[in-house]
Amino acid sequence: MDGNEDADKDKLTNLQEYRAKMNPLKADTDNDGISDANEDTDRDSLNTCEEFAETLVSRLALTPDMTADELVIQVKEALGVATYKELEIEVEFFSGKELEAKQEFEDKEEDEEDDNE
Repeated sequence: MDGNEDADKDKLTNLQEYRAKMNPLKADTDNDGISDANEDTDRDSLNTCEEFAETLVSRLALTPDMTADELVIQVKEALGVATYKELEIEVEFFSGKELEAKQEFEDKEEDEEDDNE
């Protein structure tokens, strides 16, 4: 099972559900009528999606002078992913400066095969 996919379409990746001790094949692991993404299992007023967003931001060393490429590298490292289908990141600093990074995954092996034909 690919950790970057969302098998049950609940807005959490399979890896996030595994880390949150939820079932990546069920959108509502505990059958309480609340989707896994909206659960607040630790009762801190942050749902599961917000927990992962909060955790990600705290692991980034964001600086106003960083480049989009540096931002992508940090996000990939923080998420623990090497490949992705599409990556879109938007950051707004307190100073008002905005930084955006958009990338689509390019399969180098497919590109090489196309070149060899």
